[in-house]
Amino acid sequence: MRIALIQSNPLVGDLNGNRAALQQHCVQAAAQGAQLALAPELALWGYPPRDLLLRPALLEEQDRQLDQLCRELPPGLRLLAGVVEAQAEGLYNAMALVEAGHWRLVARKRLLPTYDVFDELRYFRSGEQPYWLDLPSDGGKLRLGLSLCEDLWVSPDILGYQPQDQDPVGDLQPFGIDLLINLSASPYGHGKRALRQQLASAAARRLQCPVLYVNQVGGNDELIFDGNSFVIAPNGALLCTLPCASSAVACWETPTPPHGSAPTAAAQPPHKQPSRARPRPGGALAGAGAGAAGLRPQMRLPPGPAGPQWRHRFSPGGLPGGGRPRGRAGPGPVDALPLQLPGFP
Repeated sequence: MRIALIQSNPLVGDLNGNRAALQQHCVQAAAQGAQLALAPELALWGYPPRDLLLRPALLEEQDRQLDQLCRELPPGLRLLAGVVEAQAEGLYNAMALVEAGHWRLVARKRLLPTYDVFDELRYFRSGEQPYWLDLPSDGGKLRLGLSLCEDLWVSPDILGYQPQDQDPVGDLQPFGIDLLINLSASPYGHGKRALRQQLASAAARRLQCPVLYVNQVGGNDELIFDGNSFVIAPNGALLCTLPCASSAVACWETPTPPHGSAPTAAAQPPHKQPSRARPRPGGALAGAGAGAAGLRPQMRLPPGPAGPQWRHRFSPGGLPGGGRPRGRAGPGPVDALPLQLPGFP
């Protein structure tokens, strides 16, 4: 399978403009022969969207933009992109599979960073299981392990501290993953590029499969996103990288898939996976093959400035009621941005 890594430069809150730019990137990917394209975390929103997530109208606008994207997707191309999933219990930082004519949710972010410049626990709930997806490839199938940004940060020997109690990488080991996908919105920091590659190399060796890491570029408020997306081999070696601080679309060809069974489009794994099929003209359901029984109603946020009751901020001492935040607990903040920006080491 030929996979395109889309290193996009979204503008926070411009869902229509970000969708249009992503559409053009998909056209470029298809022109390069890609069968699957990967876009960064929260690709339609830009990162970090912060309190824009509290606006129900924008959540509905995201769905309209996804509907338009799947209508205009180049023939033969699928897209994995970071989105927001709205459910009755709250919001999830999620991933959607976009195909011609329909889209559906396939994964939720499990580790929510709440430290330094990150405040995801204010807005999102955490996924609680491993997520993977089967896609047809050259008469067989590829099994993709799905992860979002912080889900890759689980190696205490590299980080120098013990991460959260969940291990999204290790939890995928029993499922025979062929590729690990990580959609990210990771801000620049001195030495961050090397650290990301070390974490991805550790994951590749654990799962014995390539890791495809896609990051956004651009500047949003005080944050700079450097891109530097890459592909890592199963032995941990760096196979290819995308440019620093520049939008780009680059393709990578997978090896022959080891799974030789008949292809099944986006097959449902044996564990419960979030799936949100949406009614389409004629009564068809997007992603109905993945099991419409798991559908839950879309969340509608209550009126008023306070927003849903599950949203809160926590003081430095922990969460209300004495609980502790589940964000990554490190020895200190991410390295400060150095003054000399050229080259982005």
